[in-house]
Amino acid sequence: MHNDPGQETVRRKIERATKTRREILTRRAEPNSTSTGDAHGHSMLYALQHAHGNAYVQRLMRSSSALLQRQAGTGAASRSVPGLPHDVVEQIQANLGSNRQAALDALTDALVGQGDVDRSFLVGETITYVTDKSRMAPGHYGHTSLSPGTGRPRPSSVDIGPDAFRSVSDLYATVMHEWQHVLQFRRPETASEPADELEARLWEVENIEQTGLWRNPGYMGRIRGDLQGWWQRLTDVEQAAFAERYQAALAIITRMTERLQEEQFQQQRGGRK
Repeated sequence: MHNDPGQETVRRKIERATKTRREILTRRAEPNSTSTGDAHGHSMLYALQHAHGNAYVQRLMRSSSALLQRQAGTGAASRSVPGLPHDVVEQIQANLGSNRQAALDALTDALVGQGDVDRSFLVGETITYVTDKSRMAPGHYGHTSLSPGTGRPRPSSVDIGPDAFRSVSDLYATVMHEWQHVLQFRRPETASEPADELEARLWEVENIEQTGLWRNPGYMGRIRGDLQGWWQRLTDVEQAAFAERYQAALAIITRMTERLQEEQFQQQRGGRK
């Protein structure tokens, strides 16, 4: 097994920025706090912005903010789905088959509490479970559409279908995949479908440890093909815009596939003892 150097560099940058933000928040809470930490944090983020662009820094800040939210929460992180508190995962799991809207509501509440989802961006401030096949195309886990009207931004409607309830990890990844489309709809400019779909799947791969989906052999077997399929449909300009994230995502898939294979090997080895 090996670690991809590029991915490790990105990981270290996120960890440094997260540490800096945590230190700033701590100092601000102290009576004799100063602005030195603020200036240092701003300088670091400005350097990253200059080197990698606004979109990169925004992704980094969202990642560190979500981490800080989870660290500030009262619930310990789940071992199977580290991006969510253990008690929330248990609540979702208990309702996956019997009350799917309740499971979806519990997940949405947790994501809102962590700062990952903004209810004001959603029609009715909710995400809806649907069984009506006319509202959910075959093979689709979820669907996002703009509310009627003109101009952007305006709220989006997010529907989640039955296939997304196979596990807490599937539901978590599906909701956050659709959330990427909500954010895309809030942009003044319109991107192509391949670009939007690639971007949503990039979120899945970049957060695959948080959702726990890397332990799903079926998912790991198809996500690389999904990425490559959408990548091939991009224009040259779009490929240039996504090249860094795309290559990093492929490296993550390789690394996590090796990790899954190693875990499966150790389990089989333990079973033979």
